[in-house]
Amino acid sequence: SDLWSLAVILFLALTGKLPFRGTPVEVVTAIINDDPPPATSLRAELPPRIDRFFQRALAKRASLRFDTVDELCEALEAALRPRPAEEPETSDGRDPRN
Repeated sequence: SDLWSLAVILFLALTGKLPFRGTPVEVVTAIINDDPPPATSLRAELPPRIDRFFQRALAKRASLRFDTVDELCEALEAALRPRPAEEPETSDGRDPRN
């Protein structure tokens, strides 16, 4: 739960919005039932890889989330690392040249 909470803070830091919003009851209901919005829908300049990072970091099932803070940090760094210009990427991770 600590890593999930850290992911919520990272989401807020990168997007300026919490991944789940509303009254306390609405937030708890959303956490249980809803997926967070893609971070790129809130900040289009973020790399598409960040959405996959948050899918894992905020997964409903703990077994699907990162196991350690080191693993989470490495994945975050990789998601935010700029790609060379010759490696374009679409939001679903596919190379648009194919």
